[in-house]
Amino acid sequence: MTTNLSLAGKVAKHVELDAVTLRYARADAKCEPGELPDDVNIDLQYRTSLSRRARKNEPLASELAVLVEFKFNVQTKDEDAPAEVLTLEAGYLLTYMLNAAVDLDEECFKHFAEVNGAYNAWPYWRELVQSVTGRVGLPGFVVPVFRPAAVEIPVREGITEP
Repeated sequence: MTTNLSLAGKVAKHVELDAVTLRYARADAKCEPGELPDDVNIDLQYRTSLSRRARKNEPLASELAVLVEFKFNVQTKDEDAPAEVLTLEAGYLLTYMLNAAVDLDEECFKHFAEVNGAYNAWPYWRELVQSVTGRVGLPGFVVPVFRPAAVEIPVREGITEP
C-alpha cells in the first residue's frame, strides 16, 4: 500500500532543513480582553505550496521551498449569527537543501510539502497561536501536536512502492 507518508518519506531522506522564515502574520481580535464568550468554535486550517530551484553557487544542490500557510479562527457558537472573536493567519517559508541528482516523481514532492512542510512549521505556528491569543487578552490557546494521517494513494505509473 502506498500512502502520502511513504511518498513524502522518499523525499525526506534526501533533504536537510536549511531555514524556517516567518513570511507574514496577521491577527484580528474582535473582543475585549477577558471577555471571551463561554462557548466558541475553533477552526484550524493550513495549506502548502512548493517550488524547486537551483541553489546559487552549488551546482550539485537544489532547494525546495515550501510555503505553509495557517489560519486559526475563533467564533461564537451562535447558530444564527456566529460572531468573529479572533482570526490569526501566518505563513512560514521552509527551505530545504536537496541533492540535485535525486530523481523522484513530482507526486512525492507534493506529499512531502503537505506532510513534512506542515510538520516542520507546526512548532513555530503553535508558539505563535499561544503567544498571540494571550497578548490579545484571551486565554493562551495550546494547539495540539501535529499528527499526520496516512492516506492511501493510488499507485500511478512511475511511482514505485517504498
